[in-house]
Amino acid sequence: MDKQVLDMMGKMMEQMDKLDTKMNGMQDQMNGMQGQINRLDENMSKGFAEVDAKFKDVDARFDAVDVRFNAVDARFDAVDARFNAVDVRFDAVDAKLHGVGEHFEEVSKNIIAVRDTVSKDSKYLKYKVSQIEQDVFHINPSQ
Repeated sequence: MDKQVLDMMGKMMEQMDKLDTKMNGMQDQMNGMQGQINRLDENMSKGFAEVDAKFKDVDARFDAVDVRFNAVDARFDAVDARFNAVDVRFDAVDAKLHGVGEHFEEVSKNIIAVRDTVSKDSKYLKYKVSQIEQDVFHINPSQ
């Protein structure tokens, strides 16, 4: 019986050794995994740092573009103000031209009226000259 107990104890010791070996193997695997996880964590941290740096670069570029767009917008505002000033001047010129146009229209009407009057007066004078000539020739037919 002692021999059986010793055999059992030997088998248990063997199984315990196998189990210990497996446990050590698992511990080594766990340590390997932990190392891989640490490397992945470091790589991810580096990747995040690179992404952050790239985003900062992109943000800086966007800020520069925003500054340029603001400058362009300010220039367009200045051009718009100039166009508005030109529009005001054009409106003033248009109003003056409208007044001149009305004046020319009035002058044209007056010229037409004067021509009509001169034409009528000329016809009247021709008529009167004709009458005077007839009267003169009737009074003095021998001449």
